[in-house]
Amino acid sequence: MCSRPRRIPARPRIRLATRTPSEVYRQIAVDRRPTFVGVEEMGGAQYQIAAAPVRAGGREGIVTVPQTLRKQDIERQIDELMARQTSALDEGERKRLFDEVQRIFAEHLPIVHFAAPRIFVAASARVTNLTPAVQRPQLLWSADTIAVRH
Repeated sequence: MCSRPRRIPARPRIRLATRTPSEVYRQIAVDRRPTFVGVEEMGGAQYQIAAAPVRAGGREGIVTVPQTLRKQDIERQIDELMARQTSALDEGERKRLFDEVQRIFAEHLPIVHFAAPRIFVAASARVTNLTPAVQRPQLLWSADTIAVRH
């Protein structure tokens, strides 16, 4: 005899705004700021809003990503685990802490990737093997490969 699958109750849905919040628009479109991060209330809940201007297909727009303030607690927990992981002397303890970070990432997916801004760097023609990176300092990201010609 086949039993019926158990019905899981649906979570109440919070309707997010379909328009760009006015403060986001003012900061990015009017004041020409490269990004915006602030707190907005939507659907009776507070969200942290991250926004950035984008250009696609010859059109300009604003990408706005709402993040519940609960996510900040998760990110704080990840930061604390990573700080403990980098200072732990025991390799087993470092692995355990890193595994916990990976578990949290898999469960909550706390990262939203934006495109990297344009980065301009300059160096002497004598310096070779420079590979610019998004992380700062952009040219010293792989310092072990840099060389100087005489």
